[in-house]
Order: sequence, then structure tokens, then C-alpha cells
Amino acid sequence: GHGWEHAWCLVKSMSQIALKSDLIISNSVIGALEKSTQWVNALQQFCGIALDAVRCNMITYNAVISSCNKDGRWQKALYAFNEMWHHKVEPNAITFSVSISACGESGEWESALHYLRVMADSKLQFNTITLNAAISTCKGA
Repeated sequence: GHGWEHAWCLVKSMSQIALKSDLIISNSVIGALEKSTQWVNALQQFCGIALDAVRCNMITYNAVISSCNKDGRWQKALYAFNEMWHHKVEPNAITFSVSISACGESGEWESALHYLRVMADSKLQFNTITLNAAISTCKGA
């Protein structure tokens, strides 16, 4: 569907009439954009959150990382992951899984193993998705 277009228009309309979007609205819009592989718009909304001085959360970062990864923008996905750490937002297993997949897209198997080690160090439980992403990445090396 094109539900993302309605969400995107709503957020744009809000900014035109000087209404600020809160984190819940922004996360919803980024999630809709991520599901529709609209990575450019997802990044634009993500940057807009930062400009509004709203603190992004794990949901925000996961949606942006996933959106970029789905469209083959692995560099931007990994950049968003690193920004997440920089802003002291704790990643979860989904964050690591998508980031490891992004490494696989780029053939960066060493980076994938690094993220796997970081995940282990942060005491998060590995799941099937994370391990499959790591195996796929290393298999392609």
C-alpha cells in the first residue's frame, strides 16, 4: 500500500503549520517508510528529529537502520548504528541483526564478526536471525 505517503504528507503538513512532531509520530512515520523501502524519506525524517532536539530511541534507530539496509544502503545503515552508540542509545538484538546483515551486503565479514563480539559483550542473547546473518556474511567471504 501507499500508507507511507499519507504519513509522510501528514508530517510535512505539520511542519508547514509549525506543529512539532513528537517521537511517537516520528517513529510511526519512519516505520511506515521503512516498510515501504523509502530510505531517503526515512533518513530525512530521522534528521528532522535531531533538528527538533528530540532524543531518538532504539525504535527510531532500528527503523532507520533497517530502511537503509533494505535498499542496499549499508554504509548509511552502519553509520546510523554508530550514531546510536554515540548518543548512548542501547541497541537490541534486532539492531545487531540488521547491522550484521548490512555488513553482509557489503562483504564486510570482519565488521560482522566485530558486531557479533560487541553484541556478546553487551550480554544480549543471540537469536536465530542474528546468527543466520553472521553465517551468511561469513559464507560470502
